[in-house]
Amino acid sequence: QAYYFGTFLGLAMFYGHPAAGAAISSILNQTLEPKVTGTTLRPRLVDNGKEALLAVFNDCRKDTHTDTITLPPRFTCATDVYTEQAIPIRDGAIEVSVGREDVAVLHLRA
Repeated sequence: QAYYFGTFLGLAMFYGHPAAGAAISSILNQTLEPKVTGTTLRPRLVDNGKEALLAVFNDCRKDTHTDTITLPPRFTCATDVYTEQAIPIRDGAIEVSVGREDVAVLHLRA
């Protein structure tokens, strides 16, 4: 599937036209699905196929947030990079707490 957009869509996005951004978001949401998602935290997975780093960001300026992050099924081991403590994976997910405007970084292994 291919999409072609001319310069007018880019111009509309540059000027902040809401319909232009909504059109792109709609297409991307139909075709791309993130491997990890969160409700209150923003997880990002850097995966090389054998192991991965999971960075979980808390963008909130006021509160610590806890979220359950579902992992790709091949991961069975998680370790906090900073504390070197094992994080239990239960039913293919981990529970992560991140302080305000902070990040947790986890090393994931199969």
